[in-house]
Amino acid sequence: MSYVVRFAPSPTGLLHIGNIRAALLNYLFVRSFGGKFILRIDDTDKERSSDEYSLAIKQDLAWLGINWDETFCQSSRTDAYKNALKNLKDLGLVYPCYESKEELDIKRKIQLSNRKPPIYDRSALKLSDAKKKELEQNGIKPHWRFKLPDKIISWDDMIYGRIEILPGNTSDPIVAKSDESFVYTFASVVDDLNSKITHIIRGADHLANTASQLHLYGMLGGDATTIKFGHYPLLRDVSGKELSKRLSVLSIKSWREEEIEPMAVNSLLSKIGTSSSIEVRRSMDELIKGFDISSISKAEPKFDSREIYKLNHDLMINTPYEEVAQRLKVIGMPDCNEDFWLMIRGNINRLAEAKTWWNVIYGGVDIFLRPIENQEQEMLKTASDLLFENINLYQSDWGLWFSDIKIKTQKSGRSLYAPIRLCLTGQEHGPELKSILRLMPLDLIKSRLQAGSTKT
Repeated sequence: MSYVVRFAPSPTGLLHIGNIRAALLNYLFVRSFGGKFILRIDDTDKERSSDEYSLAIKQDLAWLGINWDETFCQSSRTDAYKNALKNLKDLGLVYPCYESKEELDIKRKIQLSNRKPPIYDRSALKLSDAKKKELEQNGIKPHWRFKLPDKIISWDDMIYGRIEILPGNTSDPIVAKSDESFVYTFASVVDDLNSKITHIIRGADHLANTASQLHLYGMLGGDATTIKFGHYPLLRDVSGKELSKRLSVLSIKSWREEEIEPMAVNSLLSKIGTSSSIEVRRSMDELIKGFDISSISKAEPKFDSREIYKLNHDLMINTPYEEVAQRLKVIGMPDCNEDFWLMIRGNINRLAEAKTWWNVIYGGVDIFLRPIENQEQEMLKTASDLLFENINLYQSDWGLWFSDIKIKTQKSGRSLYAPIRLCLTGQEHGPELKSILRLMPLDLIKSRLQAGSTKT
């Protein structure tokens, strides 16, 4: 059997880590079986949905390397939903309800105050035909609810194992609103059947929806046993609190703007909450080959955004020159070579930071971070004098220069190297000084040493 999954975001905002985790787990799962990945835009919320967000969703997925085989919007499927609703009406499986949103809110508050679950009381089922006609003549249009069975609905979840839910503990779901628009849970079932979806992997907050939808599958003529579900625990922050979906700092767009590598994001979100170690993977193919849905734990994982930056740094360290050569040219280093990249890649967290080291090593920036102290100036003057006296010798072996400075000044360790590093690079940390000197133009070395030994 060919596997088919879908990722169905609502175009009401930017994708955040929760959305991407859902997309990624579905993508890795289905690609590991050579199956089909469908991108469905769930734009049933007419007021909040926008083409701008639809486009942003596609851009974010493409940036991450999540490619879809087919895509469509639910707004183009209205006729299919109308036909499905008509079938349910003919079978007597849905019923009209006339309460307003305000009336339903009052009911829920009363139930909660009486320590009862805030579920719909099915009072609309008691309305006579005459009363329904009267309400509609007064301009009150009904919304429609799907009547759930009074029996346990169960399934074997790919992550949680055997799940049993008694629908009586939840409200009969609304399938169509009074304005004749359709609720996404209903539209999703219709589309899942039409697209022949075989597996649905989503957050554990959908468990109650799954029970309702499984029954709806069967009532719409589908075979509910052919669809497999896997519900994973939702992410928490480092303190154990639920992540806010409205934190823009956790949007994929924000990471793109920070120039985080997509594989750093993929590496974290594909492995967090699993029995696998969180370490950088270099390609989507590597993630696909190593994906195992049974490795997902039932425990709620904690998300720490600092891990993204660590993984991004690890990715830089292990990236060969040929993979970044063209990108380095684009960001302003047309003459960049492999020696430069191999030297600095362990000292950057983002590719754009390579430009900083390019300017440091080849000139073009004011590199002094703080005033040079008097005792440091004396040592730098000695270093400068020695350089001018023995330049040909030192150029072939910069270690001799440092040895001579050490003998002449009686400086060693940090007191020797730190002032020279600061003078030549403006950085207190970085690549090995001898490696920097091999690439830095001699005139620049001389001018910076002279400036450092006389700077006030």
